[in-house]
Amino acid sequence: MKKVYPFIEEVKDLTLIKKTLMNKNKIFISYSHDDVAWLEKVQIHLKTIANTVGDIDVWDDTRIKTGDKWKEEIDNALQRAGIAILLVSPSFLASDFIANDELPPILKKAEKEGTHIFPIFVRKISGAVFQRSKLKDFQFLNGPEKPLNGCSESEIDDYMSKLVDEIIEKMCL
Repeated sequence: MKKVYPFIEEVKDLTLIKKTLMNKNKIFISYSHDDVAWLEKVQIHLKTIANTVGDIDVWDDTRIKTGDKWKEEIDNALQRAGIAILLVSPSFLASDFIANDELPPILKKAEKEGTHIFPIFVRKISGAVFQRSKLKDFQFLNGPEKPLNGCSESEIDDYMSKLVDEIIEKMCL
């Protein structure tokens, strides 16, 4: 069947490009509350981007305030994000909320809209579990044999610097 209005597909493509460009500075961090110390380390390093390079909007659930509809806030932040940072640990992979409510839309946005995913091993996970996870095809910041909790402070800083550099590159700042 011949398309009568081929420009409609072009308009859809332009809309997607515009949405992607508008959201490239919005970062969503997915983590288990068991790993809040790693969230704080990542937040500090991302703040260096905001204070020196360019405007970014980093969102994690610590921004939810009393009285907010927390699920709606998370869903809205996921929809706006052009970048997702995943702090992967056994607790992350064991979280039903992450598995059912955060990871599926993140993976869908990566496939359909080009959302960039930056997964990081923060604690060691089973190799067999990882090989069966939906994240196995993504390039991680670090290897499963070298989770951040097994690194020296200097190595952690090296990984965080690499994360910041790659985010700046993806954001074209």
